[in-house]
This record gives sequence, structure tokens and C-alpha cells, in this order.
Amino acid sequence: MQRAYLLLALLISMRFLAAAQHVTLKISVRGVFQSKVTLTPLVGAKPGRPLVTTPFVDPNQAITIDVDSQYLPGEFILRFDYKLAKSSSPYPAEKNILIYRQNLSLSVNPPFCNNPDSTRFDDDETENTILRRFTAENAKKRAMVSLLQNFLLKYDDINTVLYEEAMEEYERRRIAYNDWVAEQIHEHAYTFASRVFAFEYIHETAWRGNLTTRIQSMADHYFDSMDFADTLMIRTREATEWMNNYVNLYGSLATDMRTRDSLVCLAGRNAIEKARSGNPRFYGWMVDYFFNGFETNQINSGLLMLGPYLKDSSCLTSKRLAINQRISGIQNLRPGSLAPDFTLRDANGRLVQLSHYPCDCRYKLVLFWAAGCDHCKVLLDKLYPMWRQISSQRLVQVFALGLDESEEDVARWKTMTDRLKGWKHVRCIGGVNSKEASAYFVLSTPTMYLIDGVTNRIISSPESAGQLFDAIR
Repeated sequence: MQRAYLLLALLISMRFLAAAQHVTLKISVRGVFQSKVTLTPLVGAKPGRPLVTTPFVDPNQAITIDVDSQYLPGEFILRFDYKLAKSSSPYPAEKNILIYRQNLSLSVNPPFCNNPDSTRFDDDETENTILRRFTAENAKKRAMVSLLQNFLLKYDDINTVLYEEAMEEYERRRIAYNDWVAEQIHEHAYTFASRVFAFEYIHETAWRGNLTTRIQSMADHYFDSMDFADTLMIRTREATEWMNNYVNLYGSLATDMRTRDSLVCLAGRNAIEKARSGNPRFYGWMVDYFFNGFETNQINSGLLMLGPYLKDSSCLTSKRLAINQRISGIQNLRPGSLAPDFTLRDANGRLVQLSHYPCDCRYKLVLFWAAGCDHCKVLLDKLYPMWRQISSQRLVQVFALGLDESEEDVARWKTMTDRLKGWKHVRCIGGVNSKEASAYFVLSTPTMYLIDGVTNRIISSPESAGQLFDAIR
């Protein structure tokens, strides 16, 4: 029955879910002295960047925000920076909303914006109303299934009558719950909100066996109910959370960092192969998801695993150029290869190449960083004090290449370089698109390369201050 509902829902959605057009969002703020209003998309074009921030508006003063079709359908954060009195500092409050085909009008009391009684949409509003009702009902219907699932996962004796009865009861409740989810998807198939419902399915699990067997079974059945042909699924924030949970299943089986990387790569290959059978955009989204994860966690084996998918013309990844650059960097910047040269000024102001920079140190460290990068700040807080302890031994000359571009970040970069005395600082014009960053295939910061001071050959690409000094020792 579950599969039949999904097929029918897809047919209905083909009729009703036409491309969304430009819509308007009309907001009236009440209950406060004044408030700014910011609307930020969570997915789609330019996720995480505010579409608009209004000046402070007075109570009951209606403002209208135009939302272009490129952001639709989508999930958005509606943020209020409100003042309770003229002299008070602004307080933040945020509410998530869905926008699709309807022009929306809502009245909001910012301090209580997540209370349905204090955020009133028009009576005919569908997306947010349907999602709110589903969420409330879902919490009730899912509770007992989750309780049984937790028991089956943790109970230490699977050869008892109690465990057998719990498995039977779990399966009965799981099927009934999934049928209810399928009914909700069918009933609301014309909405964008129903795309969120599908992530709630509870999948089959083989409970007989050890903990590893059970978790692997969960992973094996994770995509059983997913419709990889429905590209509206990937316009939800829940799609990313859903994939995070999948990867975490594999991660929970890891015993160390090496096995973690191997298991996450396996998760990526399995998920991408599943998505490959669906819509090319879903397929490409899946490749993008794992690229972002591999890049963030610097799992080079995972990045290399993505290479063959770039040759598939049906893979509509938005990261094709970035993935190719990163793979080229991994292959060309291996230990033993010559470090790419770039031009900088020596102590006398003369232009020289890195390979000819006058340096009496045993090693050179090329560090790409940005003052606006939180990960860089964490690294520098550990790296600089450690470097100062060994600098008198003339072991390492640090070449710190700043990739900041905005006026605010460049000013912050100048302030920070004044505190990082003893390093050779270079600001790369163009940031991550500069010729220096391109030569080292830098896509994110911080990135480090430890280089032999005599041969100019790469020794390693440490990912932390600890790895750097381990390589030096």
C-alpha cells in the first residue's frame, strides 16, 4: 500500500507542482516597539545569504518582500531583530517558514514568533499550516515506535521471548506508522510541505544479530522509500539532515579515523549509486553533498572516489569544477612533488619566487588562511605559540597567504598579521580564485603544505598543528 500511495502522489504532483512563480510575503509586526525583518533562504540559490533586511519598522506597519522564483519552493528563516522600547538593544528571534505558490500574509509578535497563536497566516494558507499539523500529529504517532526501536537496539539478550515479542510489536507499529505517512503524502501531494513527510519513514531492520549487524541493516534499507525522481525533495533542509543521519550510521561503526574515512567513503558510494537511478539533479545533489562532507573533513580518498561520476553526463552536479580542481590538487601535490612557485617580496623588497626565497630554515610552511575563517582562528591559536617555541631553532619559515577579499575582512587580516610577527605575510588578490590559491588547488581554509627548505619538495599536507609538528619531528 505504501508504494502505491507514493506512485499516486507522484502522478498528482506532476499535475499540481508546476514551476513556482514570483510571490510576495506581506508581514505586519506587532507587540514590540520596532523590529527589523530579514528573510534568508536555507536551500536553493545562495543558501544562507539574506534576500532582504528591512529597516526598523513600527508596529502594524506592513512590509512586503518579493521572493523570486529561483528561490521557490523553499524553506526560509524569518528573523526579527526587535526592540521592546526605544532605548533598548535589539533582541533576535527566528522562525522557519515554507514558501511556494501562495502570496503569504502574516501578523507576527516577534518574541513569540514560534507560537501559533502569535504568528497568524491568512486562513487559506496551506504549506505552513499543513506542516505544523503534520509535525504535531507525527510526534504522537512516532513515539511508541521510537521507544521500541531504542529497546531493540540496546537490549542485551536477543534470545528471549520478551525480545521476540518486542520485534513483532515493533514491526506491527512500524508498518501502521508508515501507512499513515504514505496517506499524508497522498492527501497533500499538491504541496511542497509533503516533501518533508517522506523523510519520516521508518525502514526495515534485521533485529536478530549483534549491534553492528542491526546498524548495517538500517543503512541497507535506508533508501527503500525514497523517490529519487522527485527533485523537490532536495529543496528541503530536511534532505541534508536525512543524509547526515545516514552517514552517521556508518560513522557509528568506526573504531578509528582510518576506518571512519573508509566507511564514510562506502556510504558515499552506496548513496550516490542509489541516486544515480533517479533524476539527474537528485544524482548531482548527492555528489555535491558528499563533496562538501569530504572537503570539510579533508577525506582525500572520498574526493578521489567522486572522480568517475564527473565523467557521467547525467550527473548534474554544481560542483564539477571544484571537484576536478580538488582531485587534481590531490594527485599533483603529493609528498615528493615540487611545490608550486609563486612570487613574493623578500626582506629587501625584491620580487622572488618561493623556491628562491632566502631561507636558512630546514622547512618552509605554506599556509593559506583567512581572517574571516573560524577554523583558521582555531588553528592559529595553536600553531603560532608552538611555532614560537621552535623558531629559535630555525626549523620552519612560515609563508602565510591571506585569502580575505572584503574590506572588513582585509582590515581584520591586517590587524591579525601585526600579532603574527616573524611570519612572511602575503595577501592574495582574488582570494580563493587567486593565482596562488589556484596553483595549490585551495578550495577552503585553512590549508597547509610543509616543504623541504632545500629541495622545495612537498613533505606533507598537515591538517592540524599537531600533525605539522609530528611531521617536523
